[in-house]
Amino acid sequence: MEFMIKADEIDIDDYPLTGLDPEANEALRESMKEYCIKYPLIVYKKENGRYAIIDGTARFKIGTELGIRKFRCIVENIKSRPPGKSSEK
Repeated sequence: MEFMIKADEIDIDDYPLTGLDPEANEALRESMKEYCIKYPLIVYKKENGRYAIIDGTARFKIGTELGIRKFRCIVENIKSRPPGKSSEK
């Protein structure tokens, strides 16, 4: 199930952005400018009530730079990937 979650409720420090080269980063930025964010972020709810990104760190980072303040998110019950293993490479 998808939810709209405010950007200021989402933490990226649990799953830092890794491995996205500058060219891919710019291509993603241009795509998001034209089409917005096509796929929801995958997050989990932390004990403190905030959310941590499992998948979509680059989309989140670029989206916040572009002024997006709410993100479509799928909330998982548990962390399904170890830190640093985002599929966005």
